[in-house]
Amino acid sequence: MELCIVADRSQLAVAVRQTDPRRAYLLLKEGLFLAHDLGHRELIAYCFEALASVTADRHPLLALSLLTKAARLYEETGIRLRGPELAMHDETVSLLRRTVSEAQWGAAVKLDACLQLMS
Repeated sequence: MELCIVADRSQLAVAVRQTDPRRAYLLLKEGLFLAHDLGHRELIAYCFEALASVTADRHPLLALSLLTKAARLYEETGIRLRGPELAMHDETVSLLRRTVSEAQWGAAVKLDACLQLMS
Protein backbone atom coordinates (compact mmCIF):
# COMPACT_ATOMS: atom_id res chain seq x y z
CA MET A 1 0.00 0.00 0.00
CA GLU A 2 1.39 3.38 -0.99
CA LEU A 3 0.42 5.04 2.28
CA CYS A 4 3.42 3.32 3.80
CA ILE A 5 5.46 6.43 2.98
CA VAL A 6 3.78 8.21 5.87
CA ALA A 7 3.74 5.26 8.24
CA ASP A 8 7.37 5.54 9.37
CA ARG A 9 8.38 9.08 10.25
CA SER A 10 12.07 8.35 9.81
CA GLN A 11 11.37 7.56 6.15
CA LEU A 12 9.00 10.48 5.56
CA ALA A 13 11.49 13.17 4.55
CA VAL A 14 13.31 10.81 2.21
CA ALA A 15 10.05 9.67 0.61
CA VAL A 16 8.97 13.24 -0.05
CA ARG A 17 12.24 14.10 -1.77
CA GLN A 18 12.32 10.96 -3.89
CA THR A 19 8.74 11.25 -5.10
CA ASP A 20 7.06 13.38 -7.70
CA PRO A 21 5.79 16.42 -5.73
CA ARG A 22 2.21 16.10 -7.00
CA ARG A 23 2.11 12.41 -6.19
CA ALA A 24 3.72 13.04 -2.81
CA TYR A 25 1.09 15.71 -2.10
CA LEU A 26 -1.77 13.33 -2.88
CA LEU A 27 -0.31 10.50 -0.81
CA LEU A 28 0.51 12.78 2.11
CA LYS A 29 -2.97 14.29 2.03
CA GLU A 30 -4.46 10.80 2.14
CA GLY A 31 -2.07 9.91 4.96
CA LEU A 32 -3.12 13.05 6.83
CA PHE A 33 -6.78 12.03 6.65
CA LEU A 34 -5.91 8.54 7.84
CA ALA A 35 -3.79 9.88 10.70
CA HIS A 36 -6.64 12.20 11.68
CA ASP A 37 -9.15 9.34 11.65
CA LEU A 38 -6.80 7.32 13.86
CA GLY A 39 -6.16 10.28 16.18
CA HIS A 40 -2.39 9.92 15.65
CA ARG A 41 -1.21 13.46 16.45
CA GLU A 42 2.48 12.83 15.83
CA LEU A 43 1.79 11.49 12.35
CA ILE A 44 -0.52 14.44 11.67
CA ALA A 45 2.36 16.78 12.55
CA TYR A 46 4.75 14.95 10.22
CA CYS A 47 2.19 15.02 7.42
CA PHE A 48 1.77 18.79 7.89
CA GLU A 49 5.56 19.18 7.77
CA ALA A 50 5.95 17.07 4.63
CA LEU A 51 2.99 18.75 2.93
CA ALA A 52 4.60 22.11 3.67
CA SER A 53 7.79 20.87 2.03
CA VAL A 54 6.08 19.78 -1.19
CA THR A 55 3.90 22.93 -1.46
CA ALA A 56 6.44 25.59 -0.41
CA ASP A 57 7.62 26.56 -3.89
CA ARG A 58 4.18 26.90 -5.51
CA HIS A 59 1.97 27.79 -2.53
CA PRO A 60 4.17 29.45 0.10
CA LEU A 61 1.34 30.79 2.28
CA LEU A 62 -0.27 27.35 2.45
CA ALA A 63 3.12 25.86 3.31
CA LEU A 64 3.61 28.45 6.04
CA SER A 65 0.21 27.64 7.51
CA LEU A 66 1.04 23.93 7.49
CA LEU A 67 4.38 24.61 9.20
CA THR A 68 2.74 26.60 11.98
CA LYS A 69 0.28 23.77 12.56
CA ALA A 70 3.11 21.22 12.62
CA ALA A 71 5.09 23.38 15.05
CA ARG A 72 2.13 23.58 17.41
CA LEU A 73 1.70 19.80 17.35
CA TYR A 74 5.43 19.27 17.87
CA GLU A 75 5.26 21.43 20.96
CA GLU A 76 2.14 19.70 22.28
CA THR A 77 3.51 16.20 21.73
CA GLY A 78 7.16 16.84 22.60
CA ILE A 79 8.44 15.93 19.14
CA ARG A 80 12.00 17.01 18.31
CA LEU A 81 13.00 16.95 14.67
CA ARG A 82 16.37 15.45 13.78
CA GLY A 83 18.19 13.93 10.85
CA PRO A 84 16.41 14.04 7.49
CA GLU A 85 13.25 15.48 9.07
CA LEU A 86 15.18 18.46 10.45
CA ALA A 87 16.96 18.94 7.11
CA MET A 88 13.61 18.96 5.28
CA HIS A 89 12.22 21.46 7.80
CA ASP A 90 15.25 23.75 7.48
CA GLU A 91 15.06 23.69 3.66
CA THR A 92 11.35 24.52 3.74
CA VAL A 93 11.85 27.39 6.19
CA SER A 94 14.75 28.72 4.12
CA LEU A 95 12.65 28.72 0.95
CA LEU A 96 9.73 30.39 2.72
CA ARG A 97 11.98 33.06 4.26
CA ARG A 98 13.02 34.01 0.71
CA THR A 99 9.46 34.09 -0.69
CA VAL A 100 7.18 35.21 2.16
CA SER A 101 7.37 38.72 3.61
CA GLU A 102 7.86 39.29 7.32
CA ALA A 103 4.33 40.75 7.48
CA GLN A 104 2.85 37.64 5.85
CA TRP A 105 4.90 35.40 8.14
CA GLY A 106 3.72 37.24 11.24
CA ALA A 107 0.11 37.26 10.07
CA ALA A 108 0.16 33.51 9.43
CA VAL A 109 1.55 32.81 12.90
CA LYS A 110 -1.00 35.12 14.55
CA LEU A 111 -3.87 33.60 12.56
CA ASP A 112 -2.87 30.10 13.61
CA ALA A 113 -2.70 31.21 17.25
CA CYS A 114 -6.16 32.79 17.01
CA LEU A 115 -7.64 29.70 15.39
CA GLN A 116 -6.10 27.57 18.12
CA LEU A 117 -7.76 29.71 20.80
CA MET A 118 -11.12 29.34 19.07
CA SER A 119 -10.97 25.54 18.87
